[in-house]
Amino acid sequence: MKRTIRLRESELKRMITESVNKILNEGFEDKFNSARDDFYKRRSPNGMFGFEMKNPEGEWEYGDITYDPNSNTMSCMGVSIEVDPDMTVDQNLEGLYEELMNQGYGQED
Repeated sequence: MKRTIRLRESELKRMITESVNKILNEGFEDKFNSARDDFYKRRSPNGMFGFEMKNPEGEWEYGDITYDPNSNTMSCMGVSIEVDPDMTVDQNLEGLYEELMNQGYGQED
């Protein structure tokens, strides 16, 4: 006996979108991990990959940069951006830096 599975168009679209996003995110995750690992090897053997900036209260703060493939976000110090997988890791890092600046973080004394 054959079973027929029927999907609504919206369910099919959701499944396709999730699959495509997963593929794109996995590619970016590999690039992010490679960039982070390369940074550790060349510049920071102690394992620091992040930004050090003055927080909105004017105190210096350090935060590790992380990437979450489930939400496709890059975060640091509680600030997150949605990653654009068509852009490079460096371009997305620039976007995260800009968002930190927009949230009141800075480099000025």
